Amino acid sequence: MHPDAGYRTAYLLGWDHAAAKCYAVAQSQFDRARAAAPPAERWRVDEALAWLDLLQGRRARAKTAFETILRQHARAHLSRKGLGYIALEEKRFGAAVIQLRASYRLEPKQVVTSYSTPADRLNDAGQFPTTLRAPGSTRRSRSAPMPMSASWNRNAADNSTGMPAVISARLPRPRPPMPAIAPSPRWSVRTGWR
Repeated sequence: MHPDAGYRTAYLLGWDHAAAKCYAVAQSQFDRARAAAPPAERWRVDEALAWLDLLQGRRARAKTAFETILRQHARAHLSRKGLGYIALEEKRFGAAVIQLRASYRLEPKQVVTSYSTPADRLNDAGQFPTTLRAPGSTRRSRSAPMPMSASWNRNAADNSTGMPAVISARLPRPRPPMPAIAPSPRWSVRTGWR
């Protein structure tokens, strides 16, 4: 067994309990993880404890912890995301976008809700167009926060909001259904089935 297995198990269990809103159990798991963690990894547990504070509504305490962690570990993407979420709650949308973008650039492989929740909150607050502006610019950027295969349909723009009314995407053609009997080689070539 790896010597850090107890630390990692307690750390992951802490996150699981935090997600289930069992904060007391999460706290005890994170405390166990911190006691067993190697000194170089304790900041990760401190970051998790800061998130636990944020989830329980102790915003000021969480903000202080996130800022302390970022002073020591500039690549701590969860601390940047935490500061972004705090800025969203405080309706400081520009600061939220900066912190969230930094978090996503540091670690793009985050769960989908890390992207969708802040986007929904910005949209609900009527602030989503501000995320499309380049820093220091008053014009909206032409790039859309969408996959490369999707594009704005500029002809259908709603001029009252400045946002496009229709989004079009180039999607791959659907494959024809596979026949019940074995296909001939010509059919396979013609339809793309192999």
